[in-house]
Amino acid sequence: VDAFLTLERKRLNRIIPFIDTYDKETTRNYLITNGLVDDLNSLEALASGGSAAEFDDLVNQIDADLQKVKTVNGLVIGLNVKDGLTAIQADGLGISNYASYGDDASRETAVSDARAKIEIALSVLTLNLESARDFKSSVQTNIVGVTLQIEAVQIADQTEKLAEIEKLRTESGRLLEALSLAFEVNAARAETLSDALLNPPTFNNGTVLDLLV
Repeated sequence: VDAFLTLERKRLNRIIPFIDTYDKETTRNYLITNGLVDDLNSLEALASGGSAAEFDDLVNQIDADLQKVKTVNGLVIGLNVKDGLTAIQADGLGISNYASYGDDASRETAVSDARAKIEIALSVLTLNLESARDFKSSVQTNIVGVTLQIEAVQIADQTEKLAEIEKLRTESGRLLEALSLAFEVNAARAETLSDALLNPPTFNNGTVLDLLV
């Protein structure tokens, strides 16, 4: 059990760097996409009666910023909800230069449609970030739980070993007491036997044994 829990903790710890990488890359895309929404709001204001030069410059900036978005792969951690930014990069936002539109309304519609696409992508990015951070929190909680289980097993194992040592000490003490007692009995017997062999026996006067001696 201890070995299984240790491997489980290692597995969970290996997941954390992948979550952090996903979080970092998704956050970067989120910031870029959020900036695109702000720029598209400004572009919509320029679409009606604004400066053509400013409008075209901002369109070019938006297109350039859109290309900074990178594809994020969350398959390794089970997070792979598509935000649609890759498709938007490939197809473009569909906004042409200021002069290509016949009137302000058609220009505003193009900007509004582009902003709707980016806002949807931003919503998905927000959900992906929340999911990644919730997942990381869950993994960290599991790491703490597994660590506590490992410590509990180790403490139980240590307690069991200490109990076994104490049992051996008790049994060893009893054995030593038995050996000591046996030694004392044998010593007394040896002393008695020595006295009997080295000293002649004595008999009371008038006994049969006394007459025979």
